[in-house]
Amino acid sequence: MIKVLFFAQTRELVGVDALELEASFDTVEAIRAHLAKQEGKWDLALDSGKLLAAVNQDIVPLTATVSDGDEVAFFPPVTGGDMTIQVSVQQQDFSVGAEYEALAEGSASGAIVTFTGKVRDMNLGDNVQGMSLEHYPGMTERALEKICDEAETRWMLNGIRVIHRVGDLDAGDQIVFVGVSSAHRGAAFEACEFIMDYLKTKAPFWKKERTTESTRWVESRESDAQAAERWQK
Repeated sequence: MIKVLFFAQTRELVGVDALELEASFDTVEAIRAHLAKQEGKWDLALDSGKLLAAVNQDIVPLTATVSDGDEVAFFPPVTGGDMTIQVSVQQQDFSVGAEYEALAEGSASGAIVTFTGKVRDMNLGDNVQGMSLEHYPGMTERALEKICDEAETRWMLNGIRVIHRVGDLDAGDQIVFVGVSSAHRGAAFEACEFIMDYLKTKAPFWKKERTTESTRWVESRESDAQAAERWQK
């Protein structure tokens, strides 16, 4: 059996604290999708764009695997005061518009700054058909959360949203989204740039490009290291 827990607004919408399911689901997403089909407000409560999940008390992406005896929890983004941080590492695509709207909710933020990275079709003079992104599950999420926590200590922010895709992507596909909300534009711009610079150098992601001729690992760039170093001054 798999025990499923619900917290905060998610619990109030579904109307139960916990339930048990047969161990016939492979991933957290499979459980979420199954429960979202229930009558009532389950689909609203388990909207993947506004939901966090944990397996055995560790926050995980919805693509995380589950097995018999696991404890799965669903809950809204964790808040510290008025500050909200949400990090996702996932294979599925994301909606820039939906992420922006989530950051822009309420009237406390006067500035929303977002960055979206895509797969280029050209690199080092070669045509790029796509790439494969590999990561270190668990360590990657913790690294991203640490970067966001540091941004929170440097600037007065209201919200941070980071999404990074993994797996096989084609040229033109979205890879990464970083969004920051703040009362003022200066803090939002700087925090967004800081998060992206540190993400490029401190989070364990590896890229392997597919060109028309072959495949190759993407080497780290000195320019990325220099961009991150400026925040240490």
